[in-house]
Amino acid sequence: CLLNVVRPALFNSHSVEQVNCNPETVSTDYDVSDRLYFEDLSLETVLNIWDIEAPAGVIISVGGQTPNTLCSALEKQGVRIVGTSVAAIDCCEDRHKFSRLCDELNIDQPRWKEFTDLRTAKAFCQEVGYPVLVRPSYVLSGAAMRVVTDDEQLDAFLKIAAVVSGESPVVISKFVENAKEVEFDSVACRGEIVNFAISEHVENAGTHSGDATLILPGQKLYVETIRRVKKISQKLARALQVSGPFNIQFICKQNDVKVIECNLRASRTFPFISKAFNVNLIDLATKVMIGAPVTPLPIHLMDLSFVCVKVPVFSFARLRGCDPVLGVEMRSTGEVACFGASKHEAFLKALISAGVPLPLEKRTILISAGPLWSKMELEPYFKILLDLGFTIYATEGTYRFLMNSVVRGQGTHLPGNASPASDSGLRTPTTAESDADACIRAKYASRIIRVRKPIVGSNESHNGGHQSPHALSLIESGKVEMVINVPDSMNHRAATNGYLMRRTATDCGVPLLTNVKVASMFVEALNKKEAKEAQGRSFWDIRSWDEYWPQK
Repeated sequence: CLLNVVRPALFNSHSVEQVNCNPETVSTDYDVSDRLYFEDLSLETVLNIWDIEAPAGVIISVGGQTPNTLCSALEKQGVRIVGTSVAAIDCCEDRHKFSRLCDELNIDQPRWKEFTDLRTAKAFCQEVGYPVLVRPSYVLSGAAMRVVTDDEQLDAFLKIAAVVSGESPVVISKFVENAKEVEFDSVACRGEIVNFAISEHVENAGTHSGDATLILPGQKLYVETIRRVKKISQKLARALQVSGPFNIQFICKQNDVKVIECNLRASRTFPFISKAFNVNLIDLATKVMIGAPVTPLPIHLMDLSFVCVKVPVFSFARLRGCDPVLGVEMRSTGEVACFGASKHEAFLKALISAGVPLPLEKRTILISAGPLWSKMELEPYFKILLDLGFTIYATEGTYRFLMNSVVRGQGTHLPGNASPASDSGLRTPTTAESDADACIRAKYASRIIRVRKPIVGSNESHNGGHQSPHALSLIESGKVEMVINVPDSMNHRAATNGYLMRRTATDCGVPLLTNVKVASMFVEALNKKEAKEAQGRSFWDIRSWDEYWPQK
């Protein structure tokens, strides 16, 4: 983003001085700007450079969160901030001010409150209902945010990981379950939107946007949801008089749209959108901020013959002992994006490019599907894997679910008083099976193998004296080509058998999926690939970027 600011500024006869704290980001373009300072982004450093260079203004909206944090202090020292006003930035950075603005504009947001003691925090959680998202302002042990599901977890987190006091309040907001997260990235000029893009997350809300798998343009969004997202975004842009780039994150569930946050800066999605749609949003934003003429470049989504998918890249293998599972804190260290004729093709291309091989040689997969709700969601995908010839190694709970639901044809339901996390709720079949169905189910049964979970703290041999294979030995010996391991809870504790399986898969270089939505899309994509190739057609549309966007 930073380099794309320089070119239009130079073109419009401005000299440009860059302040950058990371030499790697300009290692190939160090000579683009008139002057380049490799310095930390502190108030003192920026003021010193301001005094030396005496520029006409400072652009802060392309350097991430740190410049935004400095803008109020810089303005007080007489530094002119170019683009969106400091007052507007402060409004979005201050939770109270932004919440008041949303209320004035009749924009919905998840219920939240700030607390300085544990008793009133508990009362609020019981009022809105668990789960909730807890954000301490001062943390211990490096745990900045956490989704908690009951009073006990709230107690443990705030007493062990955070300080709660008048000087260090904690913010608690209602966590909306099973909701889709949607991102709106845009450039506005004096409050009017010049261009925008809407992308959807594959994962439900609860995965940090930097770790999410993004689909562009969104493929499973209601028309009404898109309309409301655009309307709310335009309302906020006008109220804040945005001039430059901005990003808004939404939670959407059955056309109920809530704002999570608004960032008056370029988000990490801007380069992805610019490349996918062949529209340089930062170039456009820079022209707006320096007062150059701007021509809106609308993106006609209905005319696109392709889909783009961005997947995260992680370094868990280098972080010994770290639990390789995602949550509300960002953990990715890179990303890969690919084009495809469909979201399934683009998704598989991106996974392969990120170093995740497809498990099509041995067709063996180890599955520990977590609580009952995730087993039920994955049920049709279990059947797809079996139909594709996969052998499923399943841990005890998943094995029982597969045998009852897939093999014996017994459906599942959640009793009215049952917890979604329990494995109760199996009911008997009501109709007789045909001989053909029985034959198919027998084939299924032969390819579902029960495995033993590791026991935390046990020195038990992986292979000795048991008929069922041990999960860790399957991973370590390379007998399984992929592991799907869904955590039982949003709070990831190291001392669990699930953690041992996830960590072993990571250490042994076995591809690991821990999210239900991602696992579902992966199996669905494999099925599309196999079906197309069975018809003698190629699944892969291999083209360069230039072929997707031929130059006029």
